Amino acid sequence: SGNYYNQGEIRKKELEQSCCALGIPASDVTVIDHRDLPDDPAVEWDTQLLATLVLKHIEAKNINLVVTFDAGGVSGHANHISLYTAVRYNLCKLLWVPP
Repeated sequence: SGNYYNQGEIRKKELEQSCCALGIPASDVTVIDHRDLPDDPAVEWDTQLLATLVLKHIEAKNINLVVTFDAGGVSGHANHISLYTAVRYNLCKLLWVPP
């Protein structure tokens, strides 16, 4: 929820405003606040757990485009890197065709 510095509500509003600027309605925005995914710039999140949660949202909202952080998390933030890794994991899973 972006609450590492007790700015969770500010971060949620920033996310909604950013999405609005991109034409994404607030009803399609989900903030995941999961006990196993703490907001901490030094904590790497579990790829499979995060990938499952993200994919569930993608499928529920019929999303066809995902914008995320780069491989370096933009600023080296471990949570951001984990999100990139989880999205990439889902993409590889979806594109993989068994031999």
